[in-house]
Amino acid sequence: MTDQELYEIRTVCRLCGRRFKHLGSHLAQKHKITANDYKKDLGINLNISLCDDSVVEKQRQHALEHIDTIKETFEKNGAKHRIKKGQKIEGRYLSDQKRRDMAVIYLKREKVEKICKQCGKVCHMVRLRKYCDDCQPAIKFNNRHKEERLEWYRQYHRKRMEDPEYRKANAKRHRDWVAKNRERVNEYQRLWTRKKISA
Repeated sequence: MTDQELYEIRTVCRLCGRRFKHLGSHLAQKHKITANDYKKDLGINLNISLCDDSVVEKQRQHALEHIDTIKETFEKNGAKHRIKKGQKIEGRYLSDQKRRDMAVIYLKREKVEKICKQCGKVCHMVRLRKYCDDCQPAIKFNNRHKEERLEWYRQYHRKRMEDPEYRKANAKRHRDWVAKNRERVNEYQRLWTRKKISA
């Protein structure tokens, strides 16, 4: 990268094409985005400052002139942020679990073109979702009512099981089902026995 290209990157706004001595301030005030977001979107190295050399020199001179005041402010305000003895802090490099958590968050937010499992249309939706925005409320409603119906049937069955006649009829229904599906029951029993032996 030549010096001229670097100068263009640091001073010319790619969003509106105008030139600024302090590009970061323009991005925040006019386009309402941070300098880091601007650099990430355009693939610019985050270490490159978005300032003209004259602004950088001016800021450096100002810091050198007021070095004592800056030191005092840093010591005064930095006391509450200092690391205390025995305090655990997150290191520079992320742990594997933190990386996995960040990947899940990214997948939840990233939108891609997918086929909705309910209506079959190609929709722009989050990667981890199965249904589009039109079908999602209906699916949630149906699932909620399905759970409510199952819970109602469980309570109804428990209450009915207190009746001896119903219990006898239920046992007969179970025996009939076992006789009708004997091969499937044998397969289940064989698998269950193998699982218990392996455990």
